Amino acid sequence: MNCKTFEEQILDGIDINKDPSGVKALEEHLAQCSSCSAFHRVVQSGSESMVSGRRSINDPELFGKIQHKMMNLEREDLSTQKPAVKIFRIGAPFAMAAASVLLGIWLGGQILTFTAQPAQETASVGTTPELYALDIHLNDESSEFIESYLSGN
Repeated sequence: MNCKTFEEQILDGIDINKDPSGVKALEEHLAQCSSCSAFHRVVQSGSESMVSGRRSINDPELFGKIQHKMMNLEREDLSTQKPAVKIFRIGAPFAMAAASVLLGIWLGGQILTFTAQPAQETASVGTTPELYALDIHLNDESSEFIESYLSGN
């Protein structure tokens, strides 16, 4: 076995339970080569420090920390988008008010132009006695009184 294959097998992490003959070849090479044994010690100490640095018990505050971090990120997002949110929050009522005013002006103009037509076009002009005769209701007491007064009886 040469040093290059030894390093590759160490870095690939040969499983001892799967290939015991490969482990024997590695041990023989370690006994013969000093540079590979130094490399093996460095890799072994690094892997031991990584394993010892792991937590075997989960942090009970993990969910709270994640939630706190997410809330901080949301606050940062809102603070960067504040002018746009403020414009939409304030602008919508003003836009609705302006639209309702314009709609009122348009509808009012339509109603006024529909009903306000000159009197000469809508009615025929009659004489004054004819107009008074149209106002008198013959079955009314007040109209009978006025009629008797005007006739002189």
